[in-house]
Amino acid sequence: MIRSKNKANREAAGELGIAQMALTVGDVDNAIVQFEALIDRNPGTKSAGMATLMLASAYMSKDDYENGELNYRKYIDDYGHEAMFIAAAYNGLGVCYEKKEDFQKAADYFKKGGDESPYEFLKTECYINAIRNYLEIKNTAKAEALLKQIDPDNLDYKMKSEYDVLAAKVAVLKELI
Repeated sequence: MIRSKNKANREAAGELGIAQMALTVGDVDNAIVQFEALIDRNPGTKSAGMATLMLASAYMSKDDYENGELNYRKYIDDYGHEAMFIAAAYNGLGVCYEKKEDFQKAADYFKKGGDESPYEFLKTECYINAIRNYLEIKNTAKAEALLKQIDPDNLDYKMKSEYDVLAAKVAVLKELI
């Protein structure tokens, strides 16, 4: 049985590489078909988990937020063993809800992604996304609390610019309250 499981994992890893190449060269429709086939043929393998996460991303690139959401949830429910990938899936769910203009759910998922992330770069990205969405619904208190968890001195130029804009928005909204 162990030999069969190892063989399935190796075969699935090879299939994952081929599907990733299709995605890399922009053949999204082919990548989606390959990811779905890999998941169906190799359920429970680590490669099927990664394929589920990549499938969600592929759907998102086609603006198919329903299937993106479905696969991000599937990853969390069925394969969510690694904190960084769980955080990425929550970040993806946040994007789905932000696109649907459900800013409360988007903010909450982004925050959950930041809370889950073991890495500062992903935590910061998730928190900045959450702040942006909390500001959409005028929840200044939650936005400000997350701002305080980010060290602006450790941000790259792009993140620092977005952080500064969001911090200024928080300051203006606080003055209006």
